Amino acid sequence: MDPTRPDPSRASAPPRLLIGAWRDLREVLGIAFPVIVAMASHTLMTFVDTRMLAGYGKNELAAVGAAGAVAFTIIAFMFGTAGCTSTFVSQSMGRGMPQECSRYTWQGMHFGIYAQAAVIPVMLTSTWIFAAFGHEPQLQRLESIYFEIRLAHVAGTAAYAALSSFFQGIGRPIVPMYAALVANLFNVLVNYAFIFGKFGAPELGIGGAALGTLISSYLQSGLLLLAFLWKPTHEEFRTRSHPHLDLGRLRRLLRIGVPSGLNFMLDVASWAVFTNIIIGRLGRDILAANNVCHSIIGLSFMPAVGMNKGVTVLVGQYIGRKNIRAAKRRAYLGIGLAMCYMVFMGLVFVIFRKPIIRFFRTEETIVQAGATMLILAAIFQAFDALGIVSIGALRGAGDTHFPAVVGVASSWGILLPLGYVLTFPMGWGYVGAWTAAAVHIAIIGSVLFWRFSSEAWRKIDIFHGHHPDVPDEPPPE
Repeated sequence: MDPTRPDPSRASAPPRLLIGAWRDLREVLGIAFPVIVAMASHTLMTFVDTRMLAGYGKNELAAVGAAGAVAFTIIAFMFGTAGCTSTFVSQSMGRGMPQECSRYTWQGMHFGIYAQAAVIPVMLTSTWIFAAFGHEPQLQRLESIYFEIRLAHVAGTAAYAALSSFFQGIGRPIVPMYAALVANLFNVLVNYAFIFGKFGAPELGIGGAALGTLISSYLQSGLLLLAFLWKPTHEEFRTRSHPHLDLGRLRRLLRIGVPSGLNFMLDVASWAVFTNIIIGRLGRDILAANNVCHSIIGLSFMPAVGMNKGVTVLVGQYIGRKNIRAAKRRAYLGIGLAMCYMVFMGLVFVIFRKPIIRFFRTEETIVQAGATMLILAAIFQAFDALGIVSIGALRGAGDTHFPAVVGVASSWGILLPLGYVLTFPMGWGYVGAWTAAAVHIAIIGSVLFWRFSSEAWRKIDIFHGHHPDVPDEPPPE
């Protein structure tokens, strides 16, 4: 062979690598982008509540963040548990078992119905909950109103989580995306009507914000249910054939879902304590600034949360096809994309911190405190992305117990104790609290990434031996 001539096999390697990388990128973004829109819906509804109530009154702005944090603590358990339907749906799709997808989705909805009944006593004791936080009586009354109405959406939350997981898991994330767009447009209108008393509706203030969000959330779940029962979907997945309670499949779903739900719930609970007991004791203006920042951050990291769900689906599908290499490649790509995005958002927080806060309130105390909080939030953005997407990859593999232990240990063993010490005994105020938050998020992100990289999840079998009609060989990637 003439040494001066290029080797054709070597020349073609870079194009093949580029084509493969482009294919992986399109696959990840093809699922992640619609998921980002759909997953952002609940956060966007809360964001609309916060923005509209900011124009209604400072007491309402302070109350909505505190009450929303406590309500979401409970809702998070339902969302985290029923959301693990995606693990079963995606792996069932990878194994070529389409009817199993609908069976596990129905069990997620059954879980929501029983959970709604279980939270009724909590709704009836809301005044005691907020009295225990030591907030001003006027704030306690507003917090109770918002909390009780929002908690009526537990069944809808579980239904949304299960149904959106179904469509994402079968590779049709565009369906939840459209449902989210319709529900959010409707939410803006009904919130405006019920908060300010427009279009003939009564002026309900903070209660109107909660009611509008409740109605819009059930609308979103209802649209997904209609799409789930639609004739073409039924013909492919037999979605109308398995609505009954199936204790075996429900147990398998809860075995994977409950640790995820508890992790999500206790993580949100730790932030509720952080907001109400640590930040809440620093004064109304600091609490309002904190609530504004949490609303901004919650909306900004939705692309990372969407990537979390997209990676969950892809990892599950490729594990179902027994293609571990492809599952890992998609996971690492999703992590890298999310980290790049979150670093960019950190820069936005630093550069535009004061205009961002002034979009909500113009009081100088709130602006100064909120701007400082956004600087501290910018520091942990990359670690937040690392943790968010890593836990999605682990969930796709069915590894939910380890992340739950790590999450609870860090939330209650680092965030709250360190936050309290830095805020009060050390005298750092809200700067100390948010410094503790940065430390907590950095630890969580690093540990979860290590867990996925260790590949301990390869030993997990989410079906526990129940594998009807599983193909022996994976299809080509």
